[in-house]
Amino acid sequence: MLKRTEAAAEVLDRRIASLSDIVPLDLELNDVYPANIFADRSTGALRPRFFDFGNAIWGHPFVSLHGFLDAVVEWTGARLSRAHRDELLDIYVTVWRDHLDADPQVLWSDLAATEALVGVHRLVSWLRLVPYADPIEIQARAETPRNYLASVAALAS
Repeated sequence: MLKRTEAAAEVLDRRIASLSDIVPLDLELNDVYPANIFADRSTGALRPRFFDFGNAIWGHPFVSLHGFLDAVVEWTGARLSRAHRDELLDIYVTVWRDHLDADPQVLWSDLAATEALVGVHRLVSWLRLVPYADPIEIQARAETPRNYLASVAALAS
């Protein structure tokens, strides 16, 4: 696994070498799922709010989108159709384009490059939390960081 992980690190280096500096790094929640989201109506408009920042990581905000889309598939047990996925990605890129007055092609390139970082972000979060887990939680969740490490190592394939 160590050799595959080292090879995966080289693959990641090549993939993210093309990342532009247009989108700034941000504090990423890195744990978007229904129990960490609630609806705030205090302003008269329905706005999502997030809590539980235990897995937060300083990183590229596009990674969170990929992680969220992966989580939707996990929650529903159904894959997003290519058309729906493309529509969501297009809306996301449009918001960033408008916010930063950026070239959409550069944003699309960044979006593609960051997809490989989902496993890395999640692995870093889990490894950071392991020292604080009790033995029961370690036993119950031991496979989670292993699975993220395997997903990172798979990039070398």
